[in-house]
Amino acid sequence: MTERLSSGKELFDEGPLLAIQDCQDNNELHERLTSFNEHVLPHFDDLEAIHNDVRNTVMVAMMTAKQEGQAH
Repeated sequence: MTERLSSGKELFDEGPLLAIQDCQDNNELHERLTSFNEHVLPHFDDLEAIHNDVRNTVMVAMMTAKQEGQAH
């Protein structure tokens, strides 16, 4: 339980979308997206209002993580 709270606090401190955008590989991206889903999304009443920002950020993060993975 403490680990989950710590993960959620880290995500809020860093900025949820920035945390996703800055992922270095697919494993980190998966962890950040899971945390975003569990700790951030439930607090939004209007998901349509953030949909485009979230989608665009995830798409960029996926492309970056894929490129980073191929470089190694």
